[in-house]
Amino acid sequence: MKRRPELMGVSLLVGWTVSEVPLLCAFGQIALHIRARRTLGPLGRALMWILTPALLVFYAFLYREGQRAGRIASDALREAIPNHEGPRLADVAPRKVKPYRPLPLLHRDYTTADTRNIAYGPDPTFNRLDIWRRPDIPTSQLTPVLVQVHGGGWMIGDNKTQALPLLAAAAEAGWTCVVPRYRLSPRATWPDHIVDVNSAIAWTKSNIASFGGDPSFVAITGGSAGGHLTSLATLASNHPDFKPGFENVDTSVQAAVPFYGAYDWTDRDHTQGPTLSEFVARWVVKNSKRDVPQVYDAASPRSWIRPDAPPFFVLHGVIDSLLTVEQARAFVGELRTTSTAPVVYAELPFAEHAFDLTQSVRTRGVIPPILSFLNTAYESTRR
Repeated sequence: MKRRPELMGVSLLVGWTVSEVPLLCAFGQIALHIRARRTLGPLGRALMWILTPALLVFYAFLYREGQRAGRIASDALREAIPNHEGPRLADVAPRKVKPYRPLPLLHRDYTTADTRNIAYGPDPTFNRLDIWRRPDIPTSQLTPVLVQVHGGGWMIGDNKTQALPLLAAAAEAGWTCVVPRYRLSPRATWPDHIVDVNSAIAWTKSNIASFGGDPSFVAITGGSAGGHLTSLATLASNHPDFKPGFENVDTSVQAAVPFYGAYDWTDRDHTQGPTLSEFVARWVVKNSKRDVPQVYDAASPRSWIRPDAPPFFVLHGVIDSLLTVEQARAFVGELRTTSTAPVVYAELPFAEHAFDLTQSVRTRGVIPPILSFLNTAYESTRR
């Protein structure tokens, strides 16, 4: 059955709200219940006495499911890599964690005027990146690099608002994080997006050492469209069409952590439905899959799965309203069959699209296993 975009948006909004901030929903329901006692008649008040307890139980259940995410991710990591490292780099000392900061202010702890809005390409607006790093670690001590690619349907989003909990945790653990912007549709046309991501990786490998990053180990992560670009940059790092003008520059990465990504624009298994292809055709590629099938095939990370792919940690929510969990399962299944490197897959019950935008209990739970995975990949290369 074809998914209607307007219903998908409503489903995402409602599903994300109740699954990621259930305690806030519970407080809202209590407030609504108190107000209803003053405004409703006897029948309405009686219905509220039935509805409110049921909803509070439901929200408590969703909160408990969010708490399970960390254990599910840890179990998936343990199954794929039994002897994984801890979440902190071996040669980076812990420090006292600062009091909780609102998400928009987190960057102040890890960026400065010299590490924000750095140009990595010719576009003065979109070819800019930020570097997150703990200020107490000297730049002479090179630490591994994590590139974070923002999502937004290839049309919206920036590098100031997404994956902030993960970036802060990674920087605190000792990683040097590179957070680029890239050109967006409808102004940009595919493959501008992946060209910019590869350009940011190339810049990172050439310049990050002066900021304290180790160019010999670059991992990449991103969610939604960023998950698609993360996976594609990882698997198709040698495709010349994605690196025009710098085809011979090394843009390979050593590990990938895509969140709720789009892994197959061709929809070869019919697990996504036509909505994604229609959206991409209208706004991103600006040509239909029927007219340019080779473009859709080349843009699909699943088309580039190879035996020597680096380690992957894939995360996806079961109730994702925009990009189906079935597409992630198919991608992971083929990747595990083909790749000789570890492939970790965490399928999170009652998790919606973009579940990691806030400091929810689910987000806090999955970050330590992700850092353990990245740390293991880095330490294995050093050994």
